[in-house]
Amino acid sequence: MNTSLETHNMQALTDIRHFCFKYSGWLLIWLFCTIPAVGWVLSSQLIWELGQWTAVVSNIGKLFGIVGFMLFAINFVLSVRRRWLEKLFDGMNRVYIAHHLTGGIAVILLCFHPVFMAINYINFAMLSSLRIAANFLLPRSIPFDGSYADVSQAVALNSGIVALVLLVGLLILTFYVKLPYNVWLFSHRFLGLAFLFAALHVLFYDSTLRTTHWLLAYTILWTVAALFAFMYHSVFGDIWIRREPYQVNDVSLSGDVVNISLAPLRKRIAFEPGQFVFIRFLWDEDRDHIPHEMHPFSIASAPTDNALQIHVKALGDFTSTLKHLTTGTLAEVEGAFGGFVGSRYGNREQVWIAGGIGITPYLSMAHSFNEYSPRTTLIYSVKTRGELLDAKFLSEHLPTTNPQFSFVPFVADEQGGFLNMAFVSQATNGVENKEIFLCGPPAMMKSLRTQLKGLNVPGKHIHDEIFAIS
Repeated sequence: MNTSLETHNMQALTDIRHFCFKYSGWLLIWLFCTIPAVGWVLSSQLIWELGQWTAVVSNIGKLFGIVGFMLFAINFVLSVRRRWLEKLFDGMNRVYIAHHLTGGIAVILLCFHPVFMAINYINFAMLSSLRIAANFLLPRSIPFDGSYADVSQAVALNSGIVALVLLVGLLILTFYVKLPYNVWLFSHRFLGLAFLFAALHVLFYDSTLRTTHWLLAYTILWTVAALFAFMYHSVFGDIWIRREPYQVNDVSLSGDVVNISLAPLRKRIAFEPGQFVFIRFLWDEDRDHIPHEMHPFSIASAPTDNALQIHVKALGDFTSTLKHLTTGTLAEVEGAFGGFVGSRYGNREQVWIAGGIGITPYLSMAHSFNEYSPRTTLIYSVKTRGELLDAKFLSEHLPTTNPQFSFVPFVADEQGGFLNMAFVSQATNGVENKEIFLCGPPAMMKSLRTQLKGLNVPGKHIHDEIFAIS
């Protein structure tokens, strides 16, 4: 009885810990954005200006600008790939989700900021006011023979316009132009320039922020943090970020999957089963047409193995070329990252659901499986039986040495359809009170997550690995 109660308490503490990890980062983002917004409201004459609708809209525009700039700064900090960020979001993949969402919301708010500000100049009794409002959105000539205040005001307004044009241009490139990954990555370095112009606009524009000393200091602090994060990751990353040297010692093909083994040249990296690393292959780019950027790859080997194993399916421009890798190719490995780690979720029974190449992190978990691991069922979905990776180990060796592990393949061509929760529930005797792990094609994971919610499985018991790269 005491043992059962102790196990229950330990599992409860594990659930609380993961809840805090999963949402603490978002709470901090909300807090960091609320502080300047509330400070600006309390420090300005907002209450006295609410009598006119144009003033209301203008003040909303100012709030959009403050919060948008803060999200812009936070977006840079979220890009640095540090483990302390993982602890705030429960995995690097969720850090990148936060990075994309904060960036998108920042762009939206910053685009609406000048439009709402211009509305303050509209007076429907005077048609000429529309022209004045439109002129507000255009660049100003800098009065070099005027006062310092006039010059700084013109520079601040023009800086804001330049920042907005750069942001919109990069947004168009991201969503509407199909660019090679290395070109897209290079274009995003201009985000640093856009942020610099945005900072000049915020810090030099004559507003409540400049006259409220603590608010100005807070904004300067985040400006410095964002610029440092940009320099650390995008400019001096090759110097400041620690990466371990590896060498390719074996390359083989399993259909359209490339199996790559890398041996450490100095010391092997430490990782937990289920995590991923960033790898850059250092080969002749002109000869092999492979860019030298870092790409994420899930680890398939166990932490105790000397070699680092990865399996890569040809899904895009970059991954399609990895079959040309040769033995002896040097590589740099950064990491490991990720919260998709089964051993972090206590002793509750687990269900691992893999689709296609999504088996990779489970292979690392499987090769680390032992008598202390919780009861686990791996359901591996593929189109044809020939696509099963490491099938003999999963179906014969591991269940024999560890009876608490079960392997259930799902071959779509033989089953006549897609994997669904009816099949999973039957194979696992129900999914209630179990930790469910999902890794595979996004459409599969979305469908299964929806079906799990339909079965009233709490979201805290559903874990997915949604990091994808091409």
